[in-house]
Amino acid sequence: MTTEVTPDLDILRRWAEALESGRFKQGTKVLRAWSAINGENRFCCLGVLTVLAEEAGIEPDGPGACEFDEDGPEHQHTLWCTAEDELLPVTVMRWAGLDETNPTLIDATGPCEPMDCTGRCEHGFSHEEQYAAELNDEGKTFLEIAGYIRERWDLGPRQEVVGDQLA
Repeated sequence: MTTEVTPDLDILRRWAEALESGRFKQGTKVLRAWSAINGENRFCCLGVLTVLAEEAGIEPDGPGACEFDEDGPEHQHTLWCTAEDELLPVTVMRWAGLDETNPTLIDATGPCEPMDCTGRCEHGFSHEEQYAAELNDEGKTFLEIAGYIRERWDLGPRQEVVGDQLA
């Protein structure tokens, strides 16, 4: 018997907003890396969702979860890793109402037909499923990823804030 998972649109909207906020510096290959050299944290887009879960009192845990690795490259401490080092802890996935530890953000059909001999359209998409971690690690910015999240779950456009009011 399969249980249908219902995405928590409020959490997904907060995830998109956090990616758009400028609060987090983007990194790759792990959810969160802290450098002992400069004291800087860098996050994968999935690491940002993990921070939001922690702030809500959710313990990042699940198969393959670990504390941190102090012997990472360039004296980095890798936090919240899973067996794949870049996937959501199961507790975070469930909290957000997702059914994948690496959510699909672009479906296989894509917004348009392939346009060139490489099989990519004018927007640079291959029209294969695109997952959050891969989009992050292949160079899409947090703003671009937030846009894919908004589109995937029909969350509406980004709201601009002017002072303390939404524009």
